[in-house]
Amino acid sequence: MAAAAAAAVRVGVCIFLVFITYLARPGSSLFSWHPFLMSLAFTGLMSEAVSIFTRHSLASGRPHSTKITAHWALLAAAAAAHGLGYAAIYYTKESKNKPHLTSWHGLLGLATSILLWGQVTIGVVAKYPKVVEKFVSLRSIRSGHSLSGSLCFCLGMVCVCVSCWSDWFQGGAEKLGDFGVWCVWGVVSLHVVLLCVVCKRHVTRYVWK
Repeated sequence: MAAAAAAAVRVGVCIFLVFITYLARPGSSLFSWHPFLMSLAFTGLMSEAVSIFTRHSLASGRPHSTKITAHWALLAAAAAAHGLGYAAIYYTKESKNKPHLTSWHGLLGLATSILLWGQVTIGVVAKYPKVVEKFVSLRSIRSGHSLSGSLCFCLGMVCVCVSCWSDWFQGGAEKLGDFGVWCVWGVVSLHVVLLCVVCKRHVTRYVWK
């Protein structure tokens, strides 16, 4: 049952990425790269990175060292996609002389970006703990990395949900008629599920344990 649920969520992520690619048409404009790359970074790459150590991940059955390598590789790719996506929206607004951070989506996006780079930094320390192990225990480092990663991912999911009511997303959904309304709620539902799964995993591992 759990395997089927994990597979269903993964299929949902793939469908969402295809849908966003259809709406954004990356390459059609500088802005088009923003929704595409941000969706790829958080819903695609980071969702796999945070679930890589679970029983039903794509790396299930692989050695722990392989999972660690896959984890940081996915996060590095997510950080790169995020950086390019952030640059796309920044230079789009600069070129049109539009103000920055004027919406909840923009403010949440900034907070998510700060958390992402903080989480990446903690991740490097977690991978090479000897640098600080005299001052902080390995368990604290790992739990801090997990907490910051969970917060970053969950905030990213909230940011995606909020973006569903942006002018750009609503405009694309309206072109699809009644089906567009279902798409909006389908996107929101998918990201709420991802958020809840990650929150439960962190609480189960570090709070209830």
